Amino acid sequence: MTRDHRLDRSALILAPPSGVDQIIASFGDVHKYIQPDGTLDPRWQTEFIDRVALPFPLLLSWDHSKSVRQFACHKRLTTIFASVFANILAEELQARVKSFGGCFAFRPERTSVKLSTHSWGIAIDLNPETNLQGSAGDMDAQVIKVFRDAGFEWGGIGAETGETRCTSSFVPVIRLAHRM
Repeated sequence: MTRDHRLDRSALILAPPSGVDQIIASFGDVHKYIQPDGTLDPRWQTEFIDRVALPFPLLLSWDHSKSVRQFACHKRLTTIFASVFANILAEELQARVKSFGGCFAFRPERTSVKLSTHSWGIAIDLNPETNLQGSAGDMDAQVIKVFRDAGFEWGGIGAETGETRCTSSFVPVIRLAHRM
């Protein structure tokens, strides 16, 4: 008998925020933790960021000689991310997630001065080498579906729908992001 290791997706859905005000309402105001020198007060990480263990290793996108078995994200998403990666493993899709580009990173959007959703730890970059910002990318449709089922939106041109999500524009929902 095969055991289903996937977590119940219905219990994990978090209503995706639309706009910065809803991101702040859902995940806290990172702006209040920016110090006079522009750096992030370490209290933000203590109060809002936690680590998620991965059920399989992922190569670092910037150094393929190293891999990660865990990553930092917003505390409200740890269970959801754990479920997503458990589902990827259960559906045997892990070979389609080739590299990890990051999740929590205090920084502006790549084409703006506004803070990236990575600053809250609510966006994740996967396979960034082949999913450059503004490109069609090659994110696997089944991997996209696993993330969408958990309330995420892919930041590229959806393989199954052809819809465009430009990551340099305002990010309306939690998303899988492209790197520039």
